Amino acid sequence: MRILFGNQKFFNRNLRYVSSKSISYKDTLNMPKSKFASTMKNRIKCENDIRQKFPVNQLWEWQTKQMRRPLFVLHDGPPFANGPLHIGHFLNKIQKDIIVRYKLLNGHRLDFRPGWDCHGLPIELKALQENKRNSNDKDPIIVRKLARQFATEALEKQKQDFQSWGILADWNNCYRTFDKEFIVDQLRLFWRLYQKDFLYRQYKPVNWSPSVQSALAESELEYNDKHKSTAIYVRFRLQNNELLSKLLSQTNLGNIYVLIWTTTPWSLLGNQAVAVNEKSKYLFVKLSSTNDIYMVAESLLNNIKKFVPFSNNQFEIIGNCLGSELSGLSYNHPIYNDQQKYPIVIS
Repeated sequence: MRILFGNQKFFNRNLRYVSSKSISYKDTLNMPKSKFASTMKNRIKCENDIRQKFPVNQLWEWQTKQMRRPLFVLHDGPPFANGPLHIGHFLNKIQKDIIVRYKLLNGHRLDFRPGWDCHGLPIELKALQENKRNSNDKDPIIVRKLARQFATEALEKQKQDFQSWGILADWNNCYRTFDKEFIVDQLRLFWRLYQKDFLYRQYKPVNWSPSVQSALAESELEYNDKHKSTAIYVRFRLQNNELLSKLLSQTNLGNIYVLIWTTTPWSLLGNQAVAVNEKSKYLFVKLSSTNDIYMVAESLLNNIKKFVPFSNNQFEIIGNCLGSELSGLSYNHPIYNDQQKYPIVIS
């Protein structure tokens, strides 16, 4: 096949010259013929025909009876029951469908039980949006009822769509995380973890959303990439004057502060300790105008000279020590007006 641009004449499949005025451009291409266009116009009928010719439910029932085959179990990480399916659901379930069908063709018996995550903030927010309500002024019991109703309707719709894709799975035995049986199993597993000493209690930061009045998981956080944090210097007033007097060989020292620097000022609310390096050298610097003493790292003294009040005062170094000598020191929190002692920890 060739095209003569100058004469505007073409060879068709029968190698006859034809005029460009009497034929469309697509007729000059030797392309395979397909019924795809007509199939798309009758998509629903086509899907029904495929389901009748390849009944997934019958295939699943047949393979469950093949007890001599080795069992292959695929655990389904459940999607949220919080709305219609999207491309992410498609990629997830199609990949799993490929895996189970491959295992079936290789002589395995399958155990693939679909499920849904029916708890969490995404479902609650969608449920409240659907009912045009605000979570700030509603009883938690009402919110839970709305969320359960919304999740039940959403997962049934998702289930129908998954089945329409021909996903090979145990659709008659799906699990839902709000089912009592599922919750009981979770509690039993939790008890087994406790019995094996896998659980412990400790402080842990919890992300909180003021707008929805709920704790957030790490995966639910959204960060502003254009945000620039403001760095600040903070002074913590040290206690244990006896230890400090011993280190500096002086008495009546007045106020002594440890100076820290952070790019996350909001984290000061949860501050529980200040860490020092055991091998680093720390200086005690006294300001001439206020007689306040600051403990700073020797390697950072030049940087701190730009910091107020250092930039406007004369100061002298009255002592030094290694981080390892600061064990036992504590300080007062600059925000909370309490007498609790927060430790200086050696790292």
